Amino acid sequence: MAATRLFLAAIAMLTIQTLGELTVHSGGEVLPLPASKKTRALLAYLLLTMRPHRRDRLCELFWEVPDDPRGALRWSLSKLRRVVNDAVTERLVADRERVRFVDIDVEIDIRAITTRLEQRSLGVEELCQIAVRLQEPLLDGIDLPNQEQFQSWLTAERQDVLNLGSRVAQRLALHADLPPGQTLRWYKAWLAADPFNTQAGAQLLFQLRQLGQDAEAAALARELAVRFCHAGLEWPVTASTERRRDQRESETLIGARQLLAHQTIQFCSAADGVRIAYGSVGEGPPLVKAANWLSHLELDWDAPIWSPLFRELARDHFFVRYDERGNGLSDWDVSDISFDVFVTDLETVVDALGLERFPLLGISQGAAV
Repeated sequence: MAATRLFLAAIAMLTIQTLGELTVHSGGEVLPLPASKKTRALLAYLLLTMRPHRRDRLCELFWEVPDDPRGALRWSLSKLRRVVNDAVTERLVADRERVRFVDIDVEIDIRAITTRLEQRSLGVEELCQIAVRLQEPLLDGIDLPNQEQFQSWLTAERQDVLNLGSRVAQRLALHADLPPGQTLRWYKAWLAADPFNTQAGAQLLFQLRQLGQDAEAAALARELAVRFCHAGLEWPVTASTERRRDQRESETLIGARQLLAHQTIQFCSAADGVRIAYGSVGEGPPLVKAANWLSHLELDWDAPIWSPLFRELARDHFFVRYDERGNGLSDWDVSDISFDVFVTDLETVVDALGLERFPLLGISQGAAV
């Protein structure tokens, strides 16, 4: 029994708070984090992306070249292993090329909230609790203003949290169990979080007038007319406008960043030893996209050209892509870049997935392959 208790203690769940200051709990205790802000930022990045990253990419994100970035990365990883690894569980995994955080017995607050909000039947009390939590700034105190690429990523993640808060405020404002007298604050919160949402503006105006707050409603109506007119948005709102808006929001409910979070990235080795990164997402019959130059399995989800197409293809397919050698997450330092190896790289990925018959999508250079 004593040995069992020791074993269970050794694999204690990690509970990680990202809303507010980054904190890590294990066994009811707060684990001390490294004093280095960059090291804590590195942990946050690995946690929230939960994907393998090339070492040179991490060096670009967190360190300047004169700072011996590879040495700094090794030092930071050594500090973080003491926090997230234990006697039997290796959560921070690194080899010579890549680093990743493995999701083993880990609960991250923002991921838990996002998953919970997928339930459409949440009560008022739970939604209010979530709304309060989402008011906390994501990764407070971990800004790195001199590291532009990391800061851009952090800004995007924080915007996602703001968008999540906006949707929670909308659900509360429209919740059937919330008394009319308590909805006004949530209509205001909804519009504050999404100031160019014409539906939120129209609903708030209606509520103010229903409550007899005519002066505030008149002032808001003038403000919204100017705001929406300058933004080129139709105002006042018509029923047809709202139907079109609701349809667009429904169609894009699973957005590019959500698909990125569900994408599985794996690696296989070509005949000459080059490691090829390939990703898959979605369910249904397989569809393989031949690689083209340039590509990146992660960043392409944010590309205005590729992202809409990939979302549609992943809607009803097991959609497979891969980074060509010299691109993205695949090996960059290679001795052979030729048409023949481009073809064999495709064959390597298909063999790794065990696919035999499948449609093959070729775009640009991929059409030749």
